Amino acid sequence: MWAQSASYETICETYARKEPNLLLFRRTGEGLLTYGQLLTMKHSPQDALHHAMVLDELHLAEERWIRCLEISGQLTANILEMLQHATANSPVLRLSAVVNQSDIDLAFQQCRVYTRRADLIGLRRPQHRHKDFAIRTDKNGP
Repeated sequence: MWAQSASYETICETYARKEPNLLLFRRTGEGLLTYGQLLTMKHSPQDALHHAMVLDELHLAEERWIRCLEISGQLTANILEMLQHATANSPVLRLSAVVNQSDIDLAFQQCRVYTRRADLIGLRRPQHRHKDFAIRTDKNGP
């Protein structure tokens, strides 16, 4: 049982949701974010937990924005409970602030975009709405 809620750095706030699963956050904190890092969020206290993978950071109209792709994973009940408590005070946080990296990798191993994140080379406007990223296709790439 939790005696008190931990407080984690809130690095951004949800600003907009685009289809399919593209999220835009307004940067409010100074913490380091890297490509492929996962964020966990609750859009409202009654909402379920959501997860998003950081794609890039933009500077536009004198504000900083973080573009992410919403993804899902299979987190254990214990981890979900920890995240429920953590997001009570910090609605958007780095998943790695609460969960160790090996548990994150295990929970998101079925998510192809997460496991193949090294192959992503950037966003493009798709002709087919279900494809929202480009995959590296050269045989010599990493």
